[in-house]
Amino acid sequence: GQVVYPDVRISFTAIRKYMDIYLTAGGGPDINTYSSLTDAERHVSMFYNHAGEGPLLDNTVERISAAAGFKGNIASRFSYDLRAGYRNFANAPMPSVTLMGGGAGMPYLNPGLVYTPYQMFYARADVSWESQDFRMGGWLSYQTTDVARRNAFAFTPSALSGYFSARYNWKERIFIGADCGFATSRHGELRTPEGEAAGSGLEVPGYADLGVSFEYAFTRKFSLWLRGGNLLNATIQTTPMYARSGIHFTAGICLNL
Repeated sequence: GQVVYPDVRISFTAIRKYMDIYLTAGGGPDINTYSSLTDAERHVSMFYNHAGEGPLLDNTVERISAAAGFKGNIASRFSYDLRAGYRNFANAPMPSVTLMGGGAGMPYLNPGLVYTPYQMFYARADVSWESQDFRMGGWLSYQTTDVARRNAFAFTPSALSGYFSARYNWKERIFIGADCGFATSRHGELRTPEGEAAGSGLEVPGYADLGVSFEYAFTRKFSLWLRGGNLLNATIQTTPMYARSGIHFTAGICLNL
């Protein structure tokens, strides 16, 4: 069929060159391909939903999204974008966990996706600061949904999440950085392959992923860098039931042509 969705943006300059106030409204369908799912979360597996749990690939249909906010800068160094909004989905993928292997088999938990309608209210702040030698920035998001009330066996999104980073450079030769991404816990219910309640709930713990980095530039084209990640050794499950590595280190060589 044919469906009409809004696509509106209204902007007003409150303080010329320093602050704009805006209002947006949109919506529409989007076809989920396997590559688009892995772009959003790289641990999504092609073996998801193999036990009759519903389709792995389906359309995302957003009835409407609306947001209001203001953005601008202070002294051309500090920039900000603060907004709050509402989203209503007729169909969208959410992570889930299915209890498998009942009876004579050994029970195990199988992560997957379910498609469900839901509503979301959110608020988000994006900020950044930049000078000749120092750069910092990040975002903070709060969201609340009605996923839990819909009995969709889907995991609720983290209520609070964010990411912040800072980087200092000394004479464009030595670069030292730190970053931290974090999220609060997520909750969901176990389901059976037949789509019934398995009688138990699950919680994906919150986490803070702290990292530090160091880069030394031998020339403008050649540098060596090191990075340590998850220095707090947290259990990080952006995909439920898949824990990322603990403390880890990465080294590399940069060649800028």
